Amino acid sequence: MIFHHALRLNYFSSITSVDYSLLKSVQDFVRGFEVEKCPLWQWEKAILDGFKVFRRIRIERGGIIIADLRKRSIAFRSLLK
Repeated sequence: MIFHHALRLNYFSSITSVDYSLLKSVQDFVRGFEVEKCPLWQWEKAILDGFKVFRRIRIERGGIIIADLRKRSIAFRSLLK
C-alpha cells in the first residue's frame, strides 16, 4: 500500500511529510499488533527515511543498509567507495 502510494510521488523524493490519510491507514492496518503503539510521527519518519535509503539503493544498484533499532534510525552506505 505504501509502495504504491510512493510510486505516484517519485518514491517521496521531494516530500517532507506523508499524507495524514496514509498514516491513518497504516495505523489501522497494524491495529492488534505490538507496533500499534507507535505514534503517527514515527510512522512518517520510518516511511520517509526508508524511502530515502531505497532511492539511494536504486541509484547505486546496491549498497549497505545500516539500522540502529535503539536509535530508530536507518542509513545507507555506498559500495562504490
